[in-house]
Amino acid sequence: MVNRRYSQRIRTAFTLIELLAVVAIIGVLGLATVASYQAIASDVRRAGAVEEVKNMLTIARQRAIEDARPTALVFRPTITAPGVQQLEGIVAQYSGEAFPWIPDPESGDPGSINEPRTARFVPVGSGKPMQLAEGIGVAVPGHRISNLSDYSNSPTTDPMAYDGDVQYLTPSQFASKLPEAPGQMIGILFSGDGAVANIVHAADADWLWVDFNADGFQRYEGIDYCNRQDPAGFGLPDACPPVADGAAEPLSWSPPSAGCFVGARYRLSDGLHVATKDMWEDNEAERLPICQQHLDDEPLVVTGAWLAVYDDREAREQLDPMTWLDSSTDPVRRKAVSVRAASLREFIDANARQLHFNKFSGVPMEAANR
Repeated sequence: MVNRRYSQRIRTAFTLIELLAVVAIIGVLGLATVASYQAIASDVRRAGAVEEVKNMLTIARQRAIEDARPTALVFRPTITAPGVQQLEGIVAQYSGEAFPWIPDPESGDPGSINEPRTARFVPVGSGKPMQLAEGIGVAVPGHRISNLSDYSNSPTTDPMAYDGDVQYLTPSQFASKLPEAPGQMIGILFSGDGAVANIVHAADADWLWVDFNADGFQRYEGIDYCNRQDPAGFGLPDACPPVADGAAEPLSWSPPSAGCFVGARYRLSDGLHVATKDMWEDNEAERLPICQQHLDDEPLVVTGAWLAVYDDREAREQLDPMTWLDSSTDPVRRKAVSVRAASLREFIDANARQLHFNKFSGVPMEAANR
């Protein structure tokens, strides 16, 4: 005789296969939900960061107009906790001082009166520097780096162009577990009428640097430079600012180039270096101090015509930062810089939110592309 109760219980229960199928469906739906949530959260992070950067730009522009003085919003990295780096935005204004950049302070070569002029800026405003959220990155196009390569010999095997607007420049990464090739200090410069500028017209200067500690010296790679002594008689002031008690005597003239190799180019297929021309000389190294190798460095600021705001944390998850590692050998550093430039360029173009400026009002606004 068949037990009807048992038979009915068997018919109404789930089989193991059915149960596993349900669990699998729930798992797939859960993964899709998590991925969707992560995408939404990333969009929200970028949107919030864009609004923060807009606010910073507005503050800097208003200050420029109010004081009728060249004013810059400069981004630099700061360590907020062990292994945690955030970018801070600092508003700085032209101090009224500008000097020619004299390239070799140790050889006694006074350089040329035609060397580019650099303007000293100082932070303005009160309170804590404005800080972006952890993991948010900012970049400017590298149009100030005129890296002209000759493609006549290899027009098809060397298609990668890191010149002008094609390359992005980003701040250095100091909180990483392994050292990366140095980045740059970037910013947006406003003239006294609030328009975006690339040179300091009031000082007839090509470049600017920010004296963050307002001591009168330009600190670079742990050394203070005064940009002032004039042993060759070019008519510059003949003395550096007073040296604080217990401080080391600063070197004369300007900080030297440190070999960031911003314009370095490599063919990623075979890793061969491609000869380049930099901003002023036919050689492979930049002649200006635009690397940031220490947190307290005061390098020349690379200003841009517009900004890109992106999720640096997401970039590092998708890309391979191990290929960006620094090295004591110049060829390896050049390759690291080039690989990072190529991979970040593609990521930023695909994922960043861009802030351009209205050519009439100077107000920052989002743009869909370059």
